[in-house]
Amino acid sequence: MLLYVANGTRPDLSFAVSYLSQFSANPKRKQMAAVKYLIKYLKHTRDYCIVFRKSGKEALIFSDADFANNKVDRKSFSGLVVCVAGGPVEWRCKKQTVVATSTQQAEYIAMAIAMQEALWLCGILREIDASDLCMVPCILADNTAAIKLAEKDIVNDNSKGVDVKYHFIKDVVKKGLVKLQYVASHDNLADLLTKGLTGRKTQECKNWTYHSLMTVRAMPKF
Repeated sequence: MLLYVANGTRPDLSFAVSYLSQFSANPKRKQMAAVKYLIKYLKHTRDYCIVFRKSGKEALIFSDADFANNKVDRKSFSGLVVCVAGGPVEWRCKKQTVVATSTQQAEYIAMAIAMQEALWLCGILREIDASDLCMVPCILADNTAAIKLAEKDIVNDNSKGVDVKYHFIKDVVKKGLVKLQYVASHDNLADLLTKGLTGRKTQECKNWTYHSLMTVRAMPKF
């Protein structure tokens, strides 16, 4: 049930649900307590909803990754949020299939997933005659080393271990199909999907993403 909610309307649940799903076959007392806490959290925030408005701005794709915070196997989590018309239309929290040996590698792998979504999004918007929302999609990431690795033809000791399939980023950026832009970590919405955050940080991301039903009812209709 939590997976359904996290995938449908609540990106703020994505990381917790994805992490706890690792133990679904044989949950211990600690994991069951976390699930109960998550249900309690959902109950107290059940009036939150995503609101879309005519913004006149192009789509934004937020990309982020943690680095080896998972103590089970030390694989990092990738997170992405796609925003159109002022609200998220797609989000994903996914454990990476390889063990990243640096923050740069973890962020670079997450960026590759975001790049695929950006190209897919542009194709969809062109199909529905809304290509003005995604002329050249912008991926916002908070790791300058990963951005430089994608934009320049460089190979260093940290990037040698990155699988070849992730280096298609360089080709896409070189062709000008997608642009990369730095965003500060505290403004990166995808941070919510990569790790457990403090209450204050979680609230800031929720304020950006959600509105309560009472607020929505008071908003002017378009």
